[in-house]
Amino acid sequence: MITFTVPDALREVMRANQKLCFNLLFQCSSQALQEVAADPRHLGGSLGMIGVLHTWTRQLVYHPHIHYIVPQGGLAPNGAWVRGKDPDYFLPVRKLSVKMRILMQAAMKEADRALYDTIPNGVWYENWNVHISAAGRGEEAVDYLSRYVCQTALSKKRILADDGTHVTIEYTDSKTGERCPLKLTSNEFVRRFLQHVLPKRFKRVRYFGWLSPAGHKRLTRIQALLDWKPELDLKPTEPRPAPTCRQCEGELILFGSWRYGRGPPQLLKSAIPLYD
Repeated sequence: MITFTVPDALREVMRANQKLCFNLLFQCSSQALQEVAADPRHLGGSLGMIGVLHTWTRQLVYHPHIHYIVPQGGLAPNGAWVRGKDPDYFLPVRKLSVKMRILMQAAMKEADRALYDTIPNGVWYENWNVHISAAGRGEEAVDYLSRYVCQTALSKKRILADDGTHVTIEYTDSKTGERCPLKLTSNEFVRRFLQHVLPKRFKRVRYFGWLSPAGHKRLTRIQALLDWKPELDLKPTEPRPAPTCRQCEGELILFGSWRYGRGPPQLLKSAIPLYD
């Protein structure tokens, strides 16, 4: 798992310009990974990546960052599958940090010069945090990221109390691993939560390289090189029970179907009974 984190001084700019900045964050971080991995001194191959955008900490503080799930290998220009020589080392963190910073600076300057001029100049001289950690076979990493794909910031289980003026939530302390309560005023809770609502139709999960839809042929080649075959589920499937009426519990009979937004055909209208 590879994580790119935005510096503190850039977060206010990103919060006010989310659609532009988050798209650039995906673009530049994925490009940095591909360029560093393509260097023969490191891996010498192209990567396949799944990226997921997060904008929150466990206490709902605004903290935009992208997690990438990356298989530990790549497709070389000659079509061979390549791995790093050291199983405990994948790509140089320092080089990724510098590459990401340079790409982001150039992209923001080109996309919106007026916005770029509002960014403190020191952002482009400090170290950008990049973290790489092995995730085993990947199941744990996928399980971790899947919890944040269909929900924003926190689940109902973490809300311990709500008395109308204050909301108490639960979070896990990253240092001790203990569960701790956090009491916030109602306005502060709403503020912290709403700042993580993404722009309309924004894609939080994205695919790159040979894991993208356009990379299907390369992915098929990699699967052949690794002699990978999908696991077939040979268990017999049980037939689904027929739907029943909620009132009489009798079996429902299908008269027909029609598209959403359109009424039933005239034949169905006469066949569907009406109830008071």
